[in-house]
Amino acid sequence: MFLNKNPGMEISYETFRHTFVTEFNIGFGYPRTDTCCFCDENNAKVSGIERKIAAVSVEEKESLLEEKKKLEEEQKLHITKADWFYKLKRKAKKSAKLRNEVEAIAIDFGKNLPTPNISTSEVYFRRQLTFYIFNVHILSTGESIMYTYDETVGKKGSDDVASFLYDFVQNYLSMEVKTLYIFADSCGGQNKNHTVMKMLHYLTTEEKRFDKVIVTFPVRGHSYMENDKNMGLIPKTAKAETPDGWRSVLENARVKPSPFTVVSCQQKMFKKWGEFLASKDYKNKFLFAVRPVKQLRFFQDKCLSLEYRNGYNGAFFTSSIKKNDREKEREEKQRKKKNLPRPEHMAEPEQSYNAPLALSKEKCNDLKVLLKFCEEEGSKEYYMNLFVGNETAIEVPAVDVAAHETAEANF
Repeated sequence: MFLNKNPGMEISYETFRHTFVTEFNIGFGYPRTDTCCFCDENNAKVSGIERKIAAVSVEEKESLLEEKKKLEEEQKLHITKADWFYKLKRKAKKSAKLRNEVEAIAIDFGKNLPTPNISTSEVYFRRQLTFYIFNVHILSTGESIMYTYDETVGKKGSDDVASFLYDFVQNYLSMEVKTLYIFADSCGGQNKNHTVMKMLHYLTTEEKRFDKVIVTFPVRGHSYMENDKNMGLIPKTAKAETPDGWRSVLENARVKPSPFTVVSCQQKMFKKWGEFLASKDYKNKFLFAVRPVKQLRFFQDKCLSLEYRNGYNGAFFTSSIKKNDREKEREEKQRKKKNLPRPEHMAEPEQSYNAPLALSKEKCNDLKVLLKFCEEEGSKEYYMNLFVGNETAIEVPAVDVAAHETAEANF
């Protein structure tokens, strides 16, 4: 395009590219596939008002313009709040790069991947094994740890997220780090819940691993983070007949700043953090609503409480999350009165899963059909081992190709 507009100028592609990349302050936005529902609703309302304004009298225009102005002010405030999340993340990233005792991470689950991921049209009619990815991205270095497993190994609940975070802290985070910033979306069943909060409090106050932990949640609909960029690098059409096939794809999906660190999760990694923390005198219910919270802070010297706030500015509120001596005495009296056994304090969390999680017989049957299309060595053996323990699965007849071709044509 440049050469067409400047036919008399001789310049190589590399020279043009170098100049374009280094001399111009140009940024490119990401494709807006999952847009904010608040923004979309506001934009739809504003568009509707603009259409009405063009068709009404002068007297009616004033009230419509006032309504439009109000909506635009709400939108501006919403965007300002969303921008604060990214400002705090940039600030934490900068601090982590300058100081060894500070680190910042972004965490998120990736999109579930189907296994086997093959090109045959039969996959559109069959259930597949689900492959999960939990990504911990280290903001200071760009290093990215991918915790990978399939649905027979574990789930995607609060205990599982707490297990991944604990493993990351134990095995991938430098012992020099005493202040940890965590950026995560507001998914209640995974990141933003009592179990994960208690586990971070336990790490800080009981194990004395950190002096301070700060967790920041984004405005809903504006949670685009480095994890999304990482997941975007995974070629979704890549051939992967088994979970190990997907792991190979992940290992080769990125070169700079470093290839992904791919962890093949075993069931011994998954712990019952909820039950364990309940035995450590943590309260079952918190005295504040978790959903509106935007920031949490945990300090080593605050053994019974955490701090929270529902915005990105202003004062933090303190809330007790562990039982004090009076509450423990009252609970003990009630237990004796009702002749209930005293719960044992657990030394460490127990393992969540002690056997492969069962697949439905329908999924087993569908996987058996897809097995005939797998070519890689070891694929058939992997799935046959997977079916062990799923004896409820029944054999199915050969695929009726003609019937499926008719169904495809009708579709």
